[in-house]
Amino acid sequence: MTSIGAVHHMAPEQAAKGLPVVAEAVVTGVGGWPYGINVQDGDDGIYVGLPGNSPLISVGQRVVVRGKTNPGRFAPMIVGSSIEVTGWSGMPKPYPANARELASGELDNRFVEIRGVVRATTPGTLGDGAGVFMVIDINPGTVHVAVAKGISLDATQFVDATVRAAGIVGVEYNQRRQALGANVVVNRLEDITILRPPSASPASGPITPIGDIFRWGLRQDWSHRIKVSGILTVQRPGEFLILQDRDQALRIETPDKAKIPVGTRLDVSGFAVPAEFGPVLSDAVVLRNGMPEPLEPLVRRASQLSYGDDNLLLVRLRARLIEAHESENGVAMSLEDGGIRFTAEAPGTARSLTEIGSGARLELTGIYEVQVDRMRTPVGFRLLIRAPEDVTVLNAGPWLNSARFLWSALALGGIAALCTLWALTLRARVRRQTALLSQTAALQEERSGVLELIGRNAPLEDIAAALSHMIESRYPMAHATVGICCRGEWKWLGSEPDSSRCAIIEVTSGSAALHAEVFMDSAPADDLLQTCRECLSLALEHHDLHDQLLAQSLSDPLTHLPNRRSLDLHLEAALSGARRNRNSCAVLVIDLDQFKPINDTLGHAAGDLVLEELARRFRSVMRGHEMVARVGGDEFVAVLENVTGLAEAQEVAARLTARASLPLDVAGISIRPLVSVGIALYPVDGESAQRLRNTADTRMYEMKMSRENRPEFDLSLMNQFARRD
Repeated sequence: MTSIGAVHHMAPEQAAKGLPVVAEAVVTGVGGWPYGINVQDGDDGIYVGLPGNSPLISVGQRVVVRGKTNPGRFAPMIVGSSIEVTGWSGMPKPYPANARELASGELDNRFVEIRGVVRATTPGTLGDGAGVFMVIDINPGTVHVAVAKGISLDATQFVDATVRAAGIVGVEYNQRRQALGANVVVNRLEDITILRPPSASPASGPITPIGDIFRWGLRQDWSHRIKVSGILTVQRPGEFLILQDRDQALRIETPDKAKIPVGTRLDVSGFAVPAEFGPVLSDAVVLRNGMPEPLEPLVRRASQLSYGDDNLLLVRLRARLIEAHESENGVAMSLEDGGIRFTAEAPGTARSLTEIGSGARLELTGIYEVQVDRMRTPVGFRLLIRAPEDVTVLNAGPWLNSARFLWSALALGGIAALCTLWALTLRARVRRQTALLSQTAALQEERSGVLELIGRNAPLEDIAAALSHMIESRYPMAHATVGICCRGEWKWLGSEPDSSRCAIIEVTSGSAALHAEVFMDSAPADDLLQTCRECLSLALEHHDLHDQLLAQSLSDPLTHLPNRRSLDLHLEAALSGARRNRNSCAVLVIDLDQFKPINDTLGHAAGDLVLEELARRFRSVMRGHEMVARVGGDEFVAVLENVTGLAEAQEVAARLTARASLPLDVAGISIRPLVSVGIALYPVDGESAQRLRNTADTRMYEMKMSRENRPEFDLSLMNQFARRD
């Protein structure tokens, strides 16, 4: 591929194929993790991942990129690249971006330009070093701009300045490859310039009355910071504070964590932004702390607070407590006054408020905060309580309220029920212990007999009969039925159970090869049930382990094909059947060509992967009456029963060779395995298993030597070494 745009806009599934790329572009950014660069060709930009030994690259250079496509985590990129510098062309003209384009992710890795007012600057890290982060209001919306390490600038001079910033768009995304936003990375000092310096220092500007913010007719540029003054009524350090100036109040969002006493007059500078029910001052800085000033709360009824006129003011009202409980943020209270319900929230230091009983009459002082719906119409309110002292109990509620009465009744009922249950349980326990003492000896004797059968590896049917006798000797009318399922086939000791009987014991061996169930009309005592379950489980595990060891002795651990011992047994059985039925069978010896270079160059792990894949391919070719086994190294042997002649054996050999030669990816390298096949027919080429295998092995090696310069499978060559006169 030769186009940056074609790579950047392809589907992730297509990019994951690692298609080769050779493209020419201009370097617009250097750095990132892992080490890489941003390049742009025309209107399309892309990230290029480079190896650690790549030469130093500078922005503005024109380069030829060679690499492969990669899906990336958000948009496709180029990896494994090599870079060739062809000259100098300078930076492309930046694209004037807006907030919608940046948020959508469509400008990913593009060299863009934004203009706006800097609202905040903070130090941070970018890649492998420190940088400066700026929040720029581009109206509408804000953009985070990261100024790379090595650019020397006084970040404080940029706050409230109108700037132009040009840089690379970096998209923020989630695990589903969806864009969440974007930031702009500035790599050169000349790419960030002040178009209009700050109007004044924060402390020297005029004070804007809180009630004048966003008011019509003032003709003020609200995109720049303003200064307000008021008395602090509440503070959440590091989050927000609220200032009140006479009959107006304002929420101020600031990262300042310094604790300030409530009642202090403050001067604060920040940027005014609209909120749900009034303006908010964001990215604010506390300029000056004055002397404490008295501030009397407004006395209100809940009905007077339904319209939002006193939003964020300090108020005092009386109400009846419905409920108080601890919450994630401290204490949450539900209250009522004149039929109007509202909530109050107090900090974690006011947890003592949860001890106030329901129904108490309270006087509360706090910050009134209106709650609105989607149309910004007031629908309720809440109080922000600052400390426990802001809540006064005027009249404690009755001790025996409805909640306490309910809990008391439940407690008395529970005590009575427990006493009755204890008496009944004690009586039943005495009776049960008496019966158990008389039955324990007989149960232990029968259990020993079952364990002796298990130790002798007796057939499962005998063990099941002993268990059935154990159950019926204790419960003569139980009619126990034991069923054993071995690989889907059930065997029943007794009559097969009908739907009216229940399975009281179900046991499955560790490999799930064996399953047993015991059916009875009703469940026996717990001790007998546990003894039967343990004995049955032990018997299944014992037989399952025996079957597993037998299976492992007959299979190849790497390919899971039959091994040499299994092949010998199968071949002898096939020859016996051929002699008995007077038909023919064939032995095919298959050997992988050039297997040693694979082990020497790619390693034995890669060689094992090749053998495992060949085994899967051979197994898929075999039919019901055919089998293939691995007898060692890269040698396989196939046995074909009831063949009509040489042509049928050659057809199977052709299928094996064709399937084996399909391309195979090993350690990132595509290889095409080739095999040599030798064929021997019974009884033409021999009547013993050893004779047939030796003949097929000889023909396989003759074919391997003759086809040294003929890598593709040739049926005529197979005919030449399938039969020798």
